[in-house]
Amino acid sequence: MLAHCDFIYADESTKFQMPFINFAVVLEFGSSGSVPARIGHVRAAELILLGASFDARCAAELGLVTEVVSHKDVLARATETARELAGKPARARRTSKRLMKQPFREYIMAAIKTENDGFSGLVRSIETK
Repeated sequence: MLAHCDFIYADESTKFQMPFINFAVVLEFGSSGSVPARIGHVRAAELILLGASFDARCAAELGLVTEVVSHKDVLARATETARELAGKPARARRTSKRLMKQPFREYIMAAIKTENDGFSGLVRSIETK
């Protein structure tokens, strides 16, 4: 989901993981396309194929997180961004977002379909059970 978000604030102690392989399934929600597009194939392969956890600082360095903030400031920082965003001209904001996402829309939709097909086949396997 993170790769689909515009702003992500993480507590300093936050841990992330893409455990799909560990559960004998495949990625979902277009992650097979969005994560490599966002952080590059080599780093995505490391996180996805090894399924290891990583911390908020690593997520920020990779570009998965907008900012790492202290636990007590996470909600305030997100609220501040939401208010600032809400104060921008709505039509320009919506159009800009659509323009940024449009080139990847078909690619992500195809990834979602392929992931669903792969997931459906694997979820019933003995290995997954």
